[in-house]
Amino acid sequence: LRPSSLYFNRRVPRSTSNPDLPSPSLSPEDEMALAAANGGLISSNVSSGKQSIESGQGIIKDSAYSSKAAQQRKPLHEELLFQWVVSSGATRDFAFGNSWFFFELLIKTMGHFLHTTNRFSIERRHRFSYQFCDDITTLLRLIIRELLDRQHHTQRNGIDGKLHCTQLNTSLAFFINDCLSLMDRGFVFSLIKIYCKEFDLEIAHGQPNDTSYYVSLKLDFIRIICSHEHYVALNLPLLPCVPPSPSPSIGSMQSFSSNNNNTNTNTNGNYQRTISIQQTDLTYEYRQEHYLVGIILHDLQNVLANNTPWLHSRAINILRNVLSYHDFDQRLLINDEKMNRNRVARLYLPLLHIISNNLNKLFDPGNASYGQLNRPNITPSDDLFAANGDELAIENDGTLKRISSMTTFSEETSRDLLICLLWVLKNSDSSVLRHWWTHMSRDQLQHLIQLLDLSIASFEYKGKKQMKRHHRIGAGGHASVLTAISTCASTKKTSMISVKSQLEKSIIGTENARTEMLNRNKQKNPLPSIHEPTKTGNNLRWRKDQTHWRQANAERSEEDIAVDVHLESILASECTMIVLDTIETIIQIVQTTDCHQILLPGLLKILLHAFALNQSTWTLQNLFSHQRSIVYKFPELLFEEDTEHCADLCLRLLKHCSSCLSTIRSHASASLYLLMRQNFEIGNNFSRVKMQATMSLSWLVGQSTSQFNEIFLRKSLRTILTYADGDTDLQESAFPSQVKDLATNLYMILCDTAKLREAKDNPDMEIDLLHRIANCYQNSPDLRLTWLQNMAQKHLAMNHYAEAGMCLAHAASLVAEYLRMLESKPYMPNGCVTLQKISMNLLEESAVSDDVVSPGDEGICTGKYFTENGFIGLMEQAAVFLTHAHMYEAVNDIYHVLTPIYEANRDFKKLSQVHSKLHEYFNRILIQVKKTN
Repeated sequence: LRPSSLYFNRRVPRSTSNPDLPSPSLSPEDEMALAAANGGLISSNVSSGKQSIESGQGIIKDSAYSSKAAQQRKPLHEELLFQWVVSSGATRDFAFGNSWFFFELLIKTMGHFLHTTNRFSIERRHRFSYQFCDDITTLLRLIIRELLDRQHHTQRNGIDGKLHCTQLNTSLAFFINDCLSLMDRGFVFSLIKIYCKEFDLEIAHGQPNDTSYYVSLKLDFIRIICSHEHYVALNLPLLPCVPPSPSPSIGSMQSFSSNNNNTNTNTNGNYQRTISIQQTDLTYEYRQEHYLVGIILHDLQNVLANNTPWLHSRAINILRNVLSYHDFDQRLLINDEKMNRNRVARLYLPLLHIISNNLNKLFDPGNASYGQLNRPNITPSDDLFAANGDELAIENDGTLKRISSMTTFSEETSRDLLICLLWVLKNSDSSVLRHWWTHMSRDQLQHLIQLLDLSIASFEYKGKKQMKRHHRIGAGGHASVLTAISTCASTKKTSMISVKSQLEKSIIGTENARTEMLNRNKQKNPLPSIHEPTKTGNNLRWRKDQTHWRQANAERSEEDIAVDVHLESILASECTMIVLDTIETIIQIVQTTDCHQILLPGLLKILLHAFALNQSTWTLQNLFSHQRSIVYKFPELLFEEDTEHCADLCLRLLKHCSSCLSTIRSHASASLYLLMRQNFEIGNNFSRVKMQATMSLSWLVGQSTSQFNEIFLRKSLRTILTYADGDTDLQESAFPSQVKDLATNLYMILCDTAKLREAKDNPDMEIDLLHRIANCYQNSPDLRLTWLQNMAQKHLAMNHYAEAGMCLAHAASLVAEYLRMLESKPYMPNGCVTLQKISMNLLEESAVSDDVVSPGDEGICTGKYFTENGFIGLMEQAAVFLTHAHMYEAVNDIYHVLTPIYEANRDFKKLSQVHSKLHEYFNRILIQVKKTN
C-alpha cells in the first residue's frame, strides 16, 4: 500500500534537462499570465519616480519568490525516489528493468547530499527526512510485489521473467547493503524485516513449484546483505545483560550498570566466559540480539529441513563464505585476537543444534564400503536383509556395498556443513564450551561426539591420486573453505592485497549474483556476458565486472594441483587437531560430572577411528599423547568392561609399530608398552592385552601382508623388550618374563607371515595355509576365530560365497560351543551339535573346547563375538553369503537355529522377515525342481 503522503492525483512537472526528452512549449498568453503572477510586469504610463519605486518592489518580490522556491526545491535523491515511486506502466517497468542504474544513482546522490550539507557528523536518524524514508519503504514493497507476481508470469513467458526478478532482487540487495553505511541502521533493519516477512509468508503458503524459487531469491538477498564490511558489528557480538527489574529505578539502574561491567569483563579485561541457554539456541531472543546471523541460521535450518539439494548447497555456502570472511578479516587481529575471534564464534553457537538435528542426513564416508573395514564387524542388524532402509549388494571384488534409500546430503554439502561446525569449535573459548556442555543433555553430547567422528572421516587425507580420481581437485568445490581454514591455520599474518583477493573468492563465489548485474539489456543475449570478464578496471566495488568462475572440466596445471593437495593435507591435520581439542574439553566435563561417564567409550572410538585413517606425523604424535592420557585416566574402559576397545587399540598400535617412520614407531611402541604395564598393575598380569595383541597381529597377517612391514615390526618388538628390561619398578615381578612370552608369540605369527607371502600368487595354496594355521590354534578359541574370519575374507574376495559362508558357520559353531560352557540358555543351541544339519564338518569345533577348562579366564573368550549378539551376527552373515551362493537348504537350517532366539527376544520384525524370505527361497527351489523334472 502506498502512503497517504504521496499525492498521486496532482500533476507533477518533470525535468526537461535532458535535450532528448520532448518538453511542452508555452504560448505567449501563458507566458504573460505566468509573468503577471510573478509580479514581473510593470506599467509603462507611470511616472519615473513611481516606476523606480514599483520596480524596486518588483525586484524584492522576485527575490522573495526565488528564496521560497529554493526552500521548497527537493534534493535530487528525494525527487528521484519520489518519481520512481509514483511511476506506473511502461515507465515503472523500465525503471525496474534498469534498477541497478537508478539504485546506484540514488546511493551516490544520497552520499553527495550528506557531504554537501555536512550531515555525516550528525546522528543517522536525522540525516534524511521522514518522507524520504517513507518513500524507500514504499519502493521496497513495490519491488517485493513485483518479484512475487512476476514468478507467475514466468510460468508463461519463459526464463526472461526469472532473469528479470533475479537482477531486480540483486540490485535491491546491494542498495540496502549500501544504506547500512549511510542511513539509520535500525530503519534499514526494518526494511530487511519487511522483505523477509513478505517472502516467508509466500514460502509458507505458496505453491511447491514457487517455494524453491522464493527461497533462492531470499538466500541471494541475505548473502549480499551479509557481505557488508561491518557485518560483525551489526550483529552486536556482546553479552546480553538483563535489567534487575521491569521498571528500573535509579538504584536499580546503577546496579544494572555495575552488573553489566561485572558480567562482561573480569579483572584482566576479558569478557566473562559464561553463557546463557538463550545464546546457544536459535530462539526469538537470540534472533533479536544478533539479527543478521539469526537470519542466516534460521534460513539454514528451514532449508535443511526440505529435500532440495541445490538449496542446501546455497544456504550452506552463505554461512561458509561468511566464516571465511572472518578468517581473513584483519580487524580481528587488533588488540586481543583470541578474544575477538571468541566473541565472533559465539554468534554461531546455535549451529551445533542445527547440525545435530540433521545428523542422520549427513554423508558418512564409513558406510561407502562395509567389506573394507579394518576389522570385521559382524553384528546383528535391525533388518536381516536391509539396515536402515538400505540393501546389501556384493560387488565383484567381494566387498559389501550398502545401497542407501534415505535422502541424505551430498558429500560436498556435508563437508561444508561440518567445516563450519569445526570453525565454531576452533574459535570458541574452551571455558564457554565447557560451561555450555555441562548443562547439555546426554543425548546432545552423544550427537556432538558423532559429529566429531564424522568430521574426522569426512576430512581424511586421501592422497593426490585418489583426490584426482574422485574429482576433489577442480574448479570450485572446497577452494574457498580450504583456503580460508587451512591458510588461517598455517599463516596468521597476510598482506592486505592477498586478503582482499581471498575475500573476493569467498564472497563472489561461483553462484554469486553480483556478476549478473553485468547484463544491462536482456534483449541482447544476456547470458554470455555473465561469465565473460570485461576489460574495465577497478572502477566498481569488488570488481563486479569480473568473475572467478571456471568450468568444472577445465584443465589445471601441476602447480595448482600441488597447492590443492597441500591445502587438503593441512585441512585434514587441522580438523583432527580441532577434534582432539574438543575431546579434551568433553573429558574435563566427564571428570567433573559423574553422570557423563557413558560418553567415554564414544570418545575412545573417535581416537581409534583417527588412528585408522591417514594422518600426518605431527597429528599422529598428538593422537598418541591423547590416547595415553585417556588410558591413564580411565583404565576401566579397557580392562574392566567387556568391550572391544582393547582389541581395537592393540590393532592400531601394532599397525603403527610397523611404520617406516622411526618417530611413529617410537610412539606406538611406548603406547603399547604402557598398555601392558597398566594392565599388569591392575591384575598382576596383562593377559587381556596379550591375547588381544596376538589376535590383532594374526588378523593383520591374514588380511594383507602389505598393511605392515615385518622388519620394522620386529624393531618395535625389540624396543618393547628394551623398555621391559629397563623398567626398574617392575624388575622383581613377573612382568618382564610375560613381555618376553608375548614377543615370542608375535614372532611365531610373523613366521606365518613369511609363509603367506610366499603363497600370495597361488590363492588355493594361500587358503590351504590359512586353514592349517587355524587348526594350529585349536587350544585358543579367540585366535582360531580370527583365522576363520581371515579365510572368509579371502574367499569373499574371490567371490567364493559358499566357502565364505561355511567359514562363518564354523566360527558360529565355535562361539556356540563356548557359550554353552559359559551359560546354558534353553533357546540357545546346545553347542555345535545343533548346527550339524548345516554341515557335518561343523562338529570339528567340538574338539576345541576339550583343551580349555574355564573359558573367560585370562582374557579367553571375552571378545564381542563370544556373546549372544555375536553368535547371531555370525549366523546372519553366513546366511547372506549362502543366499548369494543359492544354497537355500542351508539357509533354512541357519534360520531354524535362529528362530527360537528371535522368539525368546520377541523380535517380531525379524521373524516376519525370516518367514517371508524362506517362502521366497522355497518357491525358488520348487521352480528348480520343476525344471529338472
